[in-house]
Amino acid sequence: MPYLGLFAERDGLIAHADVAALDARLTARRTPHFVHIYQDADHAFFNDTRASYHPKVAAQAWDRTLAFLRSGTL
Repeated sequence: MPYLGLFAERDGLIAHADVAALDARLTARRTPHFVHIYQDADHAFFNDTRASYHPKVAAQAWDRTLAFLRSGTL
């Protein structure tokens, strides 16, 4: 199953090492995927009801999500 992972640089819940390990594991298994870490973003950067909301990053993440869904890899 293709995987899209959009993470925040300053996410205290998800370690960068874990993201890197996930990316490596998906690559090794030849699973179609896209993993990105957004600089200057905190956990829940897409949630517009929280102080961590980051409109610019959320818009980029939404665009990447739509592109991923339209890519035909699903």
